[in-house]
Amino acid sequence: MYERSSRVFEEVTVRLKSQRRKTPPDERPRDLLTAMLEMTDAHGQGLSDSSVQFELIGLLIGGTETSAITTLVVARFAGATPDVQARLVEEVDSVLRGRPPPPTTAPTCATSA
Repeated sequence: MYERSSRVFEEVTVRLKSQRRKTPPDERPRDLLTAMLEMTDAHGQGLSDSSVQFELIGLLIGGTETSAITTLVVARFAGATPDVQARLVEEVDSVLRGRPPPPTTAPTCATSA
């Protein structure tokens, strides 16, 4: 499973890098892949394909794991701390007012810790 997943990820990223390089610079999306493909060091050297591949894997895995771990820690802390849990429930109730949460709700939340 790991080898197959790695192979698929590599095939997709090789195709993306190739397509991006064929796109004229002024028509490329302004995203992290474009930035990695266009960046150079003080000597004018860009990242190698293997370095871009490594960074993409790190972002994919790191981004997923850090979000999951942060959510777990917050949920565990809130569950073990009744006053924090009560504040979170109160805030969610005040923002949602009995409605299901739309994706745009997060910026209206006041509690940051």
